[in-house]
Amino acid sequence: DQQDKLKHSDSVVLRKTTAPNILKTIPIYLLLLIPFILGLKITLYSRDKHIRTSFNDAFFSENKVPDIIWGLTHSMLPIGACIGALSISYISNIIGRKYSVLGCAVVGISAQLFIFLAYGFQKYLLVVFSRLLDGLSSGSLMNVGLCYFFEILPLMYTSRCQPLIQLFINFGLVVSCIFSLEEIIGEKWILTCVPVTIVQAVFILVILFL
Repeated sequence: DQQDKLKHSDSVVLRKTTAPNILKTIPIYLLLLIPFILGLKITLYSRDKHIRTSFNDAFFSENKVPDIIWGLTHSMLPIGACIGALSISYISNIIGRKYSVLGCAVVGISAQLFIFLAYGFQKYLLVVFSRLLDGLSSGSLMNVGLCYFFEILPLMYTSRCQPLIQLFINFGLVVSCIFSLEEIIGEKWILTCVPVTIVQAVFILVILFL
């Protein structure tokens, strides 16, 4: 009888001690939204046929955004990512990794704000600026964000999570491609920005509560 009581008390103590750890780990796992967001942003402008023709009034006789300007717009993502990845290392040493991640997330959701403004006011320059912000946010998050993730993640879960980085990037690519289908959004290309905006808003809330 005494052994049964001891086993019961031990199991109760074990549940009490492990339950909070599990609850704390769940928000940490949500930092895997970082590679998911990158995947979403890579294919964000895949509806180029409709995007390029919706800003034709800004390019005089052209009936769509010229190829060279469209190519430069796409280059803003890797350019911004390089700048973000390099600069965030210095910034995180000053304000810490958590606040650096939060700042990167705010920059990322600001990019979507600018693309919505570009769509509403028909200003193509805002599209270019939005893509640059996407790059800054994505590059810096994949640097300091993943460092922060593995820093606060319990060591026992590290080996499980490492293979998930590429998996979540691919998952983001798939979701973005689905939301780019003609059958889903038609000619309203701005709807491709809805998933990444929602996910980034959730990500900011996660960072605030970590």
